[in-house]
Amino acid sequence: PSIIRRVHEAIQEFDGAAIFTIHGFCQKVLQQYAFESGTLFDTELLPDEGPLLQEVAEDFWRTHFVCASPLFAAYALKKKFTPAYFNQLLRSFWTILPKRIIPEPEIPDLSRLEASFEESLEKLRREWPINRQDAAAMLCDPSAGLDRRTYKVKEMGALLAAMDRFILQEGGCIDLFKNFERLTSTKLRQHTRKECIAPASPLFDVCDSVWKNRQQLCQAYDQALLALKRTFFIYAAAELCRRKQARNVQCFSDLLLNVQAVLESGKSASLIQRLRRRYRAALIDEFQDTDPVQYAIFQQLFQTPD
Repeated sequence: PSIIRRVHEAIQEFDGAAIFTIHGFCQKVLQQYAFESGTLFDTELLPDEGPLLQEVAEDFWRTHFVCASPLFAAYALKKKFTPAYFNQLLRSFWTILPKRIIPEPEIPDLSRLEASFEESLEKLRREWPINRQDAAAMLCDPSAGLDRRTYKVKEMGALLAAMDRFILQEGGCIDLFKNFERLTSTKLRQHTRKECIAPASPLFDVCDSVWKNRQQLCQAYDQALLALKRTFFIYAAAELCRRKQARNVQCFSDLLLNVQAVLESGKSASLIQRLRRRYRAALIDEFQDTDPVQYAIFQQLFQTPD
């Protein structure tokens, strides 16, 4: 009878139960138990975290790209590593910024690889006017033994003209023109008939050096950009926390993250006891939509034997 009576009383008083969104509940915890949670009384809740995220993303981009080498900056922009990219990256992951990010790539020595690439380009600019005529004759020679499916005679003029334009370009760009590889000694050997000797010239060897140095540099740049993404997440996590503390503001997701941090801090026994006395049980609607942070909060507060 006592159990039945308690059930009836619970049903009659159900309308008096406290109803919250998870954000509303966490905000109430932080406000009503400010001393236990270490929350300032006048912390402002930002309705839109967008401007703050954009500020952090743009500051990171300026810090790492304004003083970068022209080659690396151009390559990064070609790969869409713009301020808008970092802003979108932060918007997608800022509420779940990980404590550890893998892989942890080492940043290669870009200056050495850039110097090798630029030196090979300068050598190409010197060699091309000297050896252009001989190279053209070898490429167009019908007896050269070249695979004419790749080295069509009618296309050699356009290939040579592309190189004419390329060597006149200023530095600061890692891009080569289309079909540049066909002027490399490696490519020429691959497309020469077995019974023939591949066309040979110091110019083709220099083109080979330019091509290989560029490949190595691009691989290093890709590794550097991957490392930079990792650096960005670490920077953003620390910088968002620092700026919000300095301005005494928090975002909606901070309500959950701050409560989770307090409950997992090892100094939350008093707070947990007071909340359990206040809220003896929790009925969670749409539990399947609960994310890991929300579940950790519910687990700490309400998953008890009694």
